[in-house]
This record gives sequence, structure tokens and C-alpha cells, in this order.
Amino acid sequence: MARKSLLEPAYEPVGLFLGITTTLRDYRIAHFLNKVLDIDLKSVDDLPVYVEKLQHIARFPLFWHHHRHLRSDFFLAANSNGEMLMLPTLKNFNYFLIVKGDAPDNQFDEVQRLLRNIPGIQAVFPVAPESVKTIPPILADLELHMIEVIKHLM
Repeated sequence: MARKSLLEPAYEPVGLFLGITTTLRDYRIAHFLNKVLDIDLKSVDDLPVYVEKLQHIARFPLFWHHHRHLRSDFFLAANSNGEMLMLPTLKNFNYFLIVKGDAPDNQFDEVQRLLRNIPGIQAVFPVAPESVKTIPPILADLELHMIEVIKHLM
């Protein structure tokens, strides 16, 4: 019998979590997001995510930008690594734009509209991280991964 963890994963609250459906490659979507949102997403080490069903770690492409003025971190994570989906319950999305930070609540209201105007993007929808039980552990994995990434950059 599988043991169920009683501990909830701890992670910093997310200011924005958007699912993006597109045919664009990761570097192209990062380029367009950089232009439209006036950020500078750069590729970092792939995000390691523990897949409980398979009991191993899978890695997914990840882009990151720290916005000093908004005191926010922007992440573009691929939902697929070519072999499996990070969030199979959200299989209609190719990428996720995740924004963490201290920006005012209405700071990101226009982001959805701006992304929908990018050529090649078919759909952009908000996702409530609490609505999918596999998202909180992935957000915790993201935080731990970024500690390592930042450590190597310094």
C-alpha cells in the first residue's frame, strides 16, 4: 500500500500562473514574451520534477528572468520534455508562464491580453495552482531548483 504524505509542500505564493497553447518552439515564445512584456527570459538548467507515478525525476525546459523593479521572477516552463508531460491533467497547454513576486495585484492584469496578441499563440488561460494537486509540488521543486541556479550564477 502506498504511503500518503500528510505534509503539504511549502512554496511562495504565485502572482500569475498561465497556461499557453502554441505551436511555437520554446526559444520563439521566450523571444515574443521578452518583447511584449519587456523582460529578458533566458534559458536556465532544465527544471527537475519528481514524477511520483514513475518514481523518478524528469527534466523540463525552463526560462527565467528576475525583474528588479517589480521584484518579481518570471518563469516559462515547458509542459513537455519530448517524452512525457509535466502536468498531464493540463495536456492542452504547451507552456506555463509563472510569475512570483511582490508586485501589486493588478500589475499582471494585462498579461493575458498581451499574450493573446502574439502570433502563433492560440490560447492563454489562467490556472489556479490549488486546482491541480500536482502543481504545488512542482512549484516547490521550482523554488529549490532556482536556489541552485542562482548559487551557480554567483
